[in-house]
Amino acid sequence: MRVLEKEKELMTVKAIITAVLILTVMLSMAAFSSPKGAPKEAKSRGGTFELMREIQTLNLMNNLYLKGDQAGKLVPLVREACEQDEAFEGALSDAEQSMGTVLVKMRDELAASGSLKKDTQRTFMEAERKVAQARFEVITAKKRLVGEVKSLLSENQQVLVKQYEPCLVPTQSQANPDRIGQAGGNSMLLRILEDAREAPEEEYPEFRERFLENTRRMITLHRPDLDVEEELERHGRILDEAREMSDEDFELKKSRMAEEFRKPGGPPAKGGARAGSADLLERNIEQFMLNRYALALLTKVAAGK
Repeated sequence: MRVLEKEKELMTVKAIITAVLILTVMLSMAAFSSPKGAPKEAKSRGGTFELMREIQTLNLMNNLYLKGDQAGKLVPLVREACEQDEAFEGALSDAEQSMGTVLVKMRDELAASGSLKKDTQRTFMEAERKVAQARFEVITAKKRLVGEVKSLLSENQQVLVKQYEPCLVPTQSQANPDRIGQAGGNSMLLRILEDAREAPEEEYPEFRERFLENTRRMITLHRPDLDVEEELERHGRILDEAREMSDEDFELKKSRMAEEFRKPGGPPAKGGARAGSADLLERNIEQFMLNRYALALLTKVAAGK
């Protein structure tokens, strides 16, 4: 009987340790920081990646030609989305603070006796529950807000949003002049591959880790249907391959490798948001119309500026 109880206790400890590792990684999510010597603005606003996201948002929003009254109706929806994001980030921050103490306590208890006290287990579970609840609330709210934003867009605007491919320098397709992005859609990813190749040997591990941390954050917030660890492994492999290639091979294959970044592997989870035409429209609304950059622009348009 004692043997069975001991085995049950060990299984519980293993499950908690696994959950600790998962939550710790979630709490370590950070924006892809700017390289050394980057402008002060880039560092203060979350780094190069965030500046690129702002430009991508502006490229889409500027091409929708929103009217003042339409922008006015969108502002409260986008503001609510931003508040939801802030609340989730706040929940992660609070959990991180309390988690530091409980992780030290768990380590000491496991080192001393090989088991965890019930109170320690409950403390950890409560912190984990708060993060899960905050994430659920964000996902639920975003789904509703995406639907409301979609209802305020004209048919032509919905087509533009659905067909938008994130770009830094907007280009047009001769076959479809209204399509935003397209050829420039991989520009940011190509830059990341080039930066990976140019990073000094001693700095590359940190560069790789920052990129994967930001990738984890984006997947967690925007693609909950994907297997995060599989995607991180795939992204890391692409970076490593790009770094090891000869200059000639890289020039020949870099566009294909950038496309590989954009193609999540494996089938979507049941009900997951893989890119059918409707899903792609909703995903682009969430990523490029429900953020603080879109809110700033919409506020100006609504005010007639």
